[in-house]
Amino acid sequence: MLSSMTGFGSASEEHDWGSATITISSTNARHKEISVSLPKELSHLEYAIQDIIRSFFRRGRAQVRLTVVWAPAFELARIDDEVLEKYYRHLSEVHYRLKLLEEIRLEQLVNLPGVVVVPSKEEEVRKDRIQKAVEDLAKAAALQWQKMRLAEGENIYRDLLKHLEKFEEIIAIIEKRWPIAKDSTVDAMKSRLRQVLEGLEVLDEGRLSQEVALLADRWDIEEELSRSRSHAERFRASVGGDEEVGRKLDFLVQEMNREVNAIASKVRDAEMRWLVVEAKTTLEKLREQAQNVE
Repeated sequence: MLSSMTGFGSASEEHDWGSATITISSTNARHKEISVSLPKELSHLEYAIQDIIRSFFRRGRAQVRLTVVWAPAFELARIDDEVLEKYYRHLSEVHYRLKLLEEIRLEQLVNLPGVVVVPSKEEEVRKDRIQKAVEDLAKAAALQWQKMRLAEGENIYRDLLKHLEKFEEIIAIIEKRWPIAKDSTVDAMKSRLRQVLEGLEVLDEGRLSQEVALLADRWDIEEELSRSRSHAERFRASVGGDEEVGRKLDFLVQEMNREVNAIASKVRDAEMRWLVVEAKTTLEKLREQAQNVE
């Protein structure tokens, strides 16, 4: 089953220590990327949350955000106002003496020793409970996120098959028309060469036909048509698989584009050239959808 790289999931819970909400959103990317935004008090959980999210996808850019509204009576960590004020006064005096222009920032002060008070052992027990709750919440949000990506994958699957069938139809029409177009091209080539060579005293019709046949072989598109059909068959087989297929589908679309471009460089028939344009337009739609696949 296909999975889209784009999706969204969220989960919320209420606890005695406060309320927590986790949201996960993802976009397309060539590799697996995870960014986690956490309250400063829970920054130590970043790697644990990354490990959880990493197990739910194979490719894409996932952005995880945890927001917490702490209960009024709960204190995971607190700022010692007295210590903070002493630091501020001391730094202000230094700034004045040295005539420094930059302002003293609160972010700098809270990182100084003693400003943030470490929780007591009783609070450490509660801290472990919070970590367990956050990890469970991350799993719940990831399941919602995964569900949405799979649902979108179903839509992508239907669109991919629709565009693939259209491409195969165009290739079949080109293949059916090619023998007629080829004969017409050969006759036109003979006529032009005869006009060029008619001034010569001896015109060898056998040699003329042989040279025209050699040129026609160079312009033949049978191999390109055969490879186009083969790539389309491999694309259809891959799109129904369970493994990570996004990169493979993208590669096959590139190969089909290469064959169509080769056909475009060889055919001279006006109707066939329009068919080639239609094939390239269909492949572009196929590429856009394939790039969303994980």
